[in-house]
Amino acid sequence: AGAMNQGCIPDKTLLSSLLSMLSSALYDETAATAAAVAFRRVCYACCTHLVEFSKDLYSLFNASLAVSSPQSEPALKLKAEDVLEMIEGMVFVVLAMPVDERNASMQLLLEPILVPLQASLADPARLEEGRVLELLEQITTVFKNLRDKQFATQLLDSTSWILDRTLELLGSSVECAEKVCKALKYGLKASGNCTPPSLLENLFTNIPVRFATYSHPCLLYLSSELVKIFGKQAEARGWLQSLVCGLVNESQAKLREANQFDERPDLVDDLFLLSGRMLSYAPEIVFSDTGLQILQQLFNCGLRGMFIQHREACISILSFFYRLLDQKTHSAHPYYARAIEVVVVPEGLAFTKRLLAGATGMLPKAYLDDVGECLQKLLRVCGQHAMTWVFQSLSAIPDFVLSDQEKQSFMVESERAAGTANTRAFSRVVDDLSETCRRNARTRQACTILVS
Repeated sequence: AGAMNQGCIPDKTLLSSLLSMLSSALYDETAATAAAVAFRRVCYACCTHLVEFSKDLYSLFNASLAVSSPQSEPALKLKAEDVLEMIEGMVFVVLAMPVDERNASMQLLLEPILVPLQASLADPARLEEGRVLELLEQITTVFKNLRDKQFATQLLDSTSWILDRTLELLGSSVECAEKVCKALKYGLKASGNCTPPSLLENLFTNIPVRFATYSHPCLLYLSSELVKIFGKQAEARGWLQSLVCGLVNESQAKLREANQFDERPDLVDDLFLLSGRMLSYAPEIVFSDTGLQILQQLFNCGLRGMFIQHREACISILSFFYRLLDQKTHSAHPYYARAIEVVVVPEGLAFTKRLLAGATGMLPKAYLDDVGECLQKLLRVCGQHAMTWVFQSLSAIPDFVLSDQEKQSFMVESERAAGTANTRAFSRVVDDLSETCRRNARTRQACTILVS
């Protein structure tokens, strides 16, 4: 059954027999998981032809949802992940129904998910976290498979308060917060530019409040999705800037010392993912006069955390620097030059020293390409300023590590890199510098003077 494809046009008798076979298999403990997968695949392949069997499908669907209900004693032998397969299949069929039938059918699909969730939230004293997590995952599955923006918007509008209430009651649970954010992420992706402004404003207002209370990184990731989806919409820019400002203030306040970065790598990773997406999708947020403080906080935070002992978080920080210095992307922006002057130039020497410290031993060799690209971008954007910073940084390295001739050679290559977009040649130069400075423990230790 699961091998059927959309090209097949089964007759009514075949489909009836197929559904009967799947129904029987769902009651068999050894076959139930395979039957749930087959149900989803059949619904996907034959959704149009299955519309007339909707009554039978809903009966089977409701029985599958009863599996996770503590009040029932289900005969179906399904696991939680099997139930998600059944939900996914039903969404395919509902979306294939005539337009005038879809809304009522979608309500039938959602009712056995939303009603028990609302009931759980109505009595906090008896709230069962495991049950709530299952229901949140089911809502997410619906959102993930919606291809109709109108339906997605209606569902998001009707569930957003439920999700926020869940976060209010169970927000201390990381898993719960992640489930709520996951549901909202897929809901926002499904509704896209049809999302009502009032709903967006409510989201943008509530996220910083929840983050201030719980500090869950998933709220930063959700916000990065908001920036990605709505960053180019002028009407959302004010809300986005307010959202980002609140999140950056809260985040960087938790990352004052180097050890705090290593203690919260997920927070660092998602903070700089958010920052990179701002630069890609909504640079006005940080380049405008009102956004420069946000950019300054992020830049200084990145400097403090450049040597974090976590690969993804470190790459996120370096990626943020790379995007900020990507002159080709931002040079046409009217506020870009001023942003560089106000944010980068005052910290340029410290930034250059840290990049060279990373190249000479403070970061693993695996990051050399990223460090070299950031340094070349800095040279191209800041020109003579950057050349001076490189000279001053190299001068701090003892002569027994780098000879005057080696330093001069690097200066020549840096000047050449400032005038070209070719990163490969300069990457080799940075590799050579790294090899020289890492040749033994004494030379590596001597290069730490760059960050002392």
